[in-house]
Amino acid sequence: MSRKHTGLLPTLDIEPRLLELVQTRLDTFIKWDIMRHFHTRPHLTVTAEQLARELGRDVRVLRPQLQQLARGGLLSVEELADMRLFTYTDNLDTRALVKDFFVACHDRRFRVHAIYQVIRGLRATAPRL
Repeated sequence: MSRKHTGLLPTLDIEPRLLELVQTRLDTFIKWDIMRHFHTRPHLTVTAEQLARELGRDVRVLRPQLQQLARGGLLSVEELADMRLFTYTDNLDTRALVKDFFVACHDRRFRVHAIYQVIRGLRATAPRL
């Protein structure tokens, strides 16, 4: 990653695949928390309610984020009776991509840029008052 200075926020030449991941699939901080949890516990299978308790989050906020992560291929979802069970994808390329993202987050400059991308995306989709 090379560094360029343009205004207040230094920009980085982020790998396009990591930039795409942040802009399209890990586009909220809740999704970061969820994926960190699954990444560090790759064999975890949980319901939205169980995960909400583990993360200390409101299940009503967490549930749609889980569904988006499943649609984006980062999680798998299985329906059993009246329960939805979420697990980390078994796709090795996707797991490697998520791992690369979290490794890159150890670099403060990358992390600041990724946070900027999330905030920028959230502002773009926020309702105008």
